[in-house]
Amino acid sequence: MNIINLLLESDPDILEQNMSKDIEITRLSALFGQPFILTCLPLSQSQIQYISEVAKDHHTQKLYAVLEATKLDNKKFSDPIFREKFAVNKNLDVIEKLFLAGEIQAIYNEIQVISGFTVDAVREIKN
Repeated sequence: MNIINLLLESDPDILEQNMSKDIEITRLSALFGQPFILTCLPLSQSQIQYISEVAKDHHTQKLYAVLEATKLDNKKFSDPIFREKFAVNKNLDVIEKLFLAGEIQAIYNEIQVISGFTVDAVREIKN
C-alpha cells in the first residue's frame, strides 16, 4: 500500500493523538509537597500567528506560548482564577509570578519540541 492510500484511509484524528506532554516543575513540586505537573500542548498555526502579532519581543513571545499551550489540572493560565489569586490584571503576569525565568524557558522549549520545531522534524532523503 502506498503512502497516499495510507493517509487517505487513516482516521484524521490519529494526527492529533499523543500530542501533549506532561512535565513537572520540580521547584514547585518541592514547595507544595506534591507533583506540580503541567500539560504542554502543541501550538496551532493560528496560535503561532496570534503570538507573532501581539508579542513585542522574544521574552513576551515565550510568555504567550506558555500561556497558550499549557494547562494545570486541565485549566489554562488565562482562567480568571489565576489572575485573582496573584492579584494581576494581565494573563502574562500570572506566568511571570508563578514561574522563574529558567522555568519559563524550559517550558517554552518543551512546547517548541511538541509543536514540531526540532532539527529532526524532517530529514533529507538522498537518492
